[in-house]
Amino acid sequence: NTLLRHSDGSTVGIASLPIAITERKKETQALQESEERYRKLVDLSPLGIIIHTGGLIVFCNPTGAKMLGANSPQEILGMPIVNLIAPEYRNILEERISSIYEHHTTVGAMEELLVRLDGAMFDAEVSALPTVHNHKPAVQVVFTDISDRKRSQGQIVQQLLRLQALYDLHYHAGHSQTIEQIYNAGLRALERTLGITR
Repeated sequence: NTLLRHSDGSTVGIASLPIAITERKKETQALQESEERYRKLVDLSPLGIIIHTGGLIVFCNPTGAKMLGANSPQEILGMPIVNLIAPEYRNILEERISSIYEHHTTVGAMEELLVRLDGAMFDAEVSALPTVHNHKPAVQVVFTDISDRKRSQGQIVQQLLRLQALYDLHYHAGHSQTIEQIYNAGLRALERTLGITR
């Protein structure tokens, strides 16, 4: 701080402007650096990230664009968020968005069907949280494609059903009296494996 004096030597004020400007520049620079780190983190994230406000997409990271079948994030911008959600999940989407805006809370991960730009659907795990975009309330959506995981789970279930059918066939073959009983036991095991009911 510098004392400002009149020509007669009396104090007329204090000058602290250079310090205030210097502090403000440091704060601005720190904020810009923080925003740049966040932007890099979002751009390099292996998760899809979308921000929507007023029902329209205002941000999409490169991973999200790729998962949704876009060549670049710009193809997604301006689209209604509901266009990316399978029709059977749209009511749930509306409830989740309302909850985020009303209670300002994060909505936990949920499996949903998302829609790519070409209309193909894929299984995704989706979370959402409140945020602000251009001084307006918004929703940040984080998602990942879980199609491979779901496919693997289905294959494991099918393998377990096959093993159960083999066990049942082996058990009944050892306890059956006739070829017809063995045949019927095998048929029932096969029907269970394929999900057929008669």
